[in-house]
Amino acid sequence: MNNLSFDVGYKEYSINGDESRILRINTSDMNIITRMNKAEKELQKIADKCNSATADNAIETLSYLDNEVRKQINYVFDGDVSDIIFGNTNCISIAGGKPIFENFLEAVLPIIKEDISTEQKKIERKVSKYTSKVK
Repeated sequence: MNNLSFDVGYKEYSINGDESRILRINTSDMNIITRMNKAEKELQKIADKCNSATADNAIETLSYLDNEVRKQINYVFDGDVSDIIFGNTNCISIAGGKPIFENFLEAVLPIIKEDISTEQKKIERKVSKYTSKVK
Protein backbone atom coordinates (compact mmCIF):
# COMPACT_ATOMS: atom_id res chain seq x y z
CA MET A 1 0.00 0.00 0.00
CA ASN A 2 1.23 3.49 -0.80
CA ASN A 3 1.49 6.09 1.92
CA LEU A 4 0.55 9.74 1.70
CA SER A 5 2.29 11.84 4.36
CA PHE A 6 1.67 15.52 5.04
CA ASP A 7 1.66 17.90 7.98
CA VAL A 8 -1.73 18.03 9.72
CA GLY A 9 -0.54 20.05 12.70
CA TYR A 10 -0.22 17.41 15.43
CA LYS A 11 2.19 18.13 18.27
CA GLU A 12 3.26 15.95 21.15
CA TYR A 13 3.49 16.98 24.80
CA SER A 14 4.61 14.96 27.79
CA ILE A 15 2.29 15.31 30.76
CA ASN A 16 4.16 16.86 33.70
CA GLY A 17 7.46 15.64 32.27
CA ASP A 18 6.37 11.98 32.23
CA GLU A 19 7.67 10.58 28.93
CA SER A 20 5.34 7.58 29.25
CA ARG A 21 2.34 9.94 29.07
CA ILE A 22 2.49 11.63 25.68
CA LEU A 23 -0.43 13.77 24.56
CA ARG A 24 -0.70 14.07 20.78
CA ILE A 25 -3.09 16.84 19.71
CA ASN A 26 -3.59 19.30 16.87
CA THR A 27 -3.40 22.60 18.70
CA SER A 28 -3.92 24.62 15.52
CA ASP A 29 -7.18 22.88 14.54
CA MET A 30 -9.59 25.75 13.90
CA ASN A 31 -12.54 23.53 14.92
CA ILE A 32 -11.13 23.13 18.41
CA ILE A 33 -12.70 26.48 19.37
CA THR A 34 -16.12 25.34 18.11
CA ARG A 35 -15.81 22.07 20.01
CA MET A 36 -14.72 23.95 23.16
CA ASN A 37 -17.78 26.18 23.01
CA LYS A 38 -20.08 23.17 22.60
CA ALA A 39 -18.31 21.31 25.40
CA GLU A 40 -18.59 24.32 27.71
CA LYS A 41 -22.36 24.40 27.18
CA GLU A 42 -22.61 20.67 27.75
CA LEU A 43 -20.54 20.87 30.93
CA GLN A 44 -22.80 23.63 32.23
CA LYS A 45 -25.83 21.37 31.68
CA ILE A 46 -24.04 18.57 33.52
CA ALA A 47 -23.11 20.89 36.41
CA ASP A 48 -26.71 22.12 36.65
CA LYS A 49 -27.92 18.54 36.77
CA CYS A 50 -25.46 17.68 39.56
CA ASN A 51 -26.31 20.70 41.71
CA SER A 52 -29.13 18.68 43.22
CA ALA A 53 -26.78 15.90 44.39
CA THR A 54 -27.01 14.92 48.01
CA ALA A 55 -24.46 13.46 50.40
CA ASP A 56 -26.15 10.09 49.89
CA ASN A 57 -25.16 9.94 46.23
CA ALA A 58 -21.95 11.99 46.34
CA ILE A 59 -19.71 9.10 45.24
CA GLU A 60 -21.92 8.37 42.23
CA THR A 61 -22.02 12.06 41.37
CA LEU A 62 -18.22 12.39 41.52
CA SER A 63 -17.82 9.35 39.28
CA TYR A 64 -20.47 10.65 36.88
CA LEU A 65 -18.79 14.07 36.69
CA ASP A 66 -15.39 12.49 36.06
CA ASN A 67 -16.80 10.43 33.18
CA GLU A 68 -18.69 13.35 31.64
CA VAL A 69 -15.79 15.81 31.87
CA ARG A 70 -13.47 13.21 30.31
CA LYS A 71 -15.95 12.71 27.45
CA GLN A 72 -16.04 16.43 26.78
CA ILE A 73 -12.24 16.76 26.86
CA ASN A 74 -11.96 13.84 24.43
CA TYR A 75 -14.52 15.58 22.22
CA VAL A 76 -12.65 18.90 22.29
CA PHE A 77 -9.32 17.29 21.39
CA ASP A 78 -10.88 14.87 18.91
CA GLY A 79 -9.46 11.70 20.43
CA ASP A 80 -9.12 9.53 23.51
CA VAL A 81 -6.79 11.83 25.44
CA SER A 82 -8.28 11.90 28.95
CA ASP A 83 -6.60 8.70 30.13
CA ILE A 84 -3.23 10.09 29.02
CA ILE A 85 -3.86 13.42 30.73
CA PHE A 86 -5.44 12.26 33.99
CA GLY A 87 -4.52 8.58 34.29
CA ASN A 88 -6.69 6.92 36.96
CA THR A 89 -7.16 10.17 38.89
CA ASN A 90 -10.68 11.60 38.99
CA CYS A 91 -10.31 14.71 36.82
CA ILE A 92 -12.45 16.80 39.15
CA SER A 93 -10.07 16.14 42.05
CA ILE A 94 -8.71 19.36 43.48
CA ALA A 95 -5.08 20.46 43.08
CA GLY A 96 -3.96 24.00 43.86
CA GLY A 97 -7.53 24.99 44.70
CA LYS A 98 -8.99 24.01 41.32
CA PRO A 99 -10.20 20.83 39.63
CA ILE A 100 -7.38 19.05 37.78
CA PHE A 101 -9.22 19.32 34.46
CA GLU A 102 -9.28 23.11 34.91
CA ASN A 103 -5.54 23.14 35.62
CA PHE A 104 -5.02 21.17 32.39
CA LEU A 105 -7.17 23.55 30.35
CA GLU A 106 -5.35 26.56 31.79
CA ALA A 107 -2.05 24.98 30.72
CA VAL A 108 -3.14 24.02 27.20
CA LEU A 109 -5.33 26.98 26.17
CA PRO A 110 -2.44 29.47 25.87
CA ILE A 111 -0.63 26.95 23.65
CA ILE A 112 -3.70 26.59 21.44
CA LYS A 113 -4.15 30.36 21.15
CA GLU A 114 -0.47 30.85 20.29
CA ASP A 115 -0.43 28.02 17.73
CA ILE A 116 -3.56 29.25 15.99
CA SER A 117 -2.17 32.80 15.93
CA THR A 118 1.16 31.58 14.53
CA GLU A 119 -0.54 29.59 11.78
CA GLN A 120 -2.76 32.56 10.88
CA LYS A 121 0.31 34.82 10.60
CA LYS A 122 1.96 32.31 8.26
CA ILE A 123 -1.14 32.30 6.06
CA GLU A 124 -1.34 36.11 6.08
CA ARG A 125 2.29 36.38 4.94
CA LYS A 126 1.67 33.95 2.09
CA VAL A 127 -1.58 35.64 1.03
CA SER A 128 -0.02 39.10 1.20
CA LYS A 129 2.47 38.08 -1.51
CA TYR A 130 -0.45 37.83 -3.91
CA THR A 131 -2.78 40.52 -2.61
CA SER A 132 -0.06 43.18 -2.53
CA LYS A 133 0.33 42.81 -6.30
CA VAL A 134 -3.38 43.54 -6.84
CA LYS A 135 -3.32 46.98 -5.20
